[in-house]
Amino acid sequence: MDDIKDTHFSDIKKKFENDKVVPLAAFKKIEIENVSAVQQRKIDWMWKDIIAYGKITLFAGEPGVGKSQLLLYIASIVSNGGRFHQETKLCTKNKVLLISGEDNADDTIKPRLMALNSDLSFIDYMKGVRQEDKNGNVYYDSISIIEDLADIEQKIIENGYKLIIIDPISLYLGNVDENKNKDIRTALGRLNALAERRNLSIILNSHFSKPSSGGAKNAVYRVMGSIGFAAAARIVFGVMKDPEDAERRLFLPIKNNIGQDKEGFVYKIKPMLVDGSIETSKVEWLNEKITLTANEILNNSNSSERGSPKLEEAKDFLLDVLKFGAVLLTEIRRKSDLKGISPPILYKAKDALNIFQDDHPLSKKGITWSLRP
Repeated sequence: MDDIKDTHFSDIKKKFENDKVVPLAAFKKIEIENVSAVQQRKIDWMWKDIIAYGKITLFAGEPGVGKSQLLLYIASIVSNGGRFHQETKLCTKNKVLLISGEDNADDTIKPRLMALNSDLSFIDYMKGVRQEDKNGNVYYDSISIIEDLADIEQKIIENGYKLIIIDPISLYLGNVDENKNKDIRTALGRLNALAERRNLSIILNSHFSKPSSGGAKNAVYRVMGSIGFAAAARIVFGVMKDPEDAERRLFLPIKNNIGQDKEGFVYKIKPMLVDGSIETSKVEWLNEKITLTANEILNNSNSSERGSPKLEEAKDFLLDVLKFGAVLLTEIRRKSDLKGISPPILYKAKDALNIFQDDHPLSKKGITWSLRP
């Protein structure tokens, strides 16, 4: 029997060698493990339901909506071991590595971090791969998350980073085609493996593509490049302007495979002055939660219903619904939908009337809105 097996194997080997299809050494070493041998563990959160250790999080949005500002806010909180917006616990103080290709460290990144009272000694900035031209002038090439992954990991080991921010990811793909799903999944698969090995959080920043002529799509398909970006990230958040208030920024969940994704947050960009004369800005959170989804915002951002008549209609609607006291937001949304009031208009009316939102943190009632006394 063994002779038969050996003969059969020799025939297969000879066929591969003769046909030059694939060498025997190229056979993949597939590993299989029984689930009972896996050591279970809970998700280790840096910012609950938003950023986890050992995982990739993806932010996406239109240019100029404050995504980089939000990323620096996160870096600042981690550098100080501070408390994230609406969190009750302090996060662990850790080292941060910024890989940024769109903002200068001297006139933009550092002043913004100063405005946030960051611990600058805990935040590093990657300059790139050092090069010299024929005249001895130093310049820096962009890194590639694939070609330079071993060097990046060595820097992580040496400096103990627990948060890496790559802004934007499209600048650091090297020869990887961002529009090819397989290439992106392979590249981000290796990056995710790095996050798992070193138990660090990686945040990727990206942009939304322009809406197609065929109409609005699910927000996950608006992430620029291959769908592999959103597929590889365990959590995806959208950053966008409030269609009814250009000063407000909405930070909304698009996809969450490992946590809750029911609510989003609102912030503004506040002008600041640091070091006596340097003009900069920072994130300033508004004390409210948003149950609007990224899909609803994107689908209504170009709506013709943004005129004052619709806003006045929504205000009248809320005054009528809330005249006897607090009402569940789910019920308000149900009734507003029946009246054809879009979610952005509804929230604009809420702000205009200074309506109070109660989250009922100690009960299962849910979010309610009520008129202020």
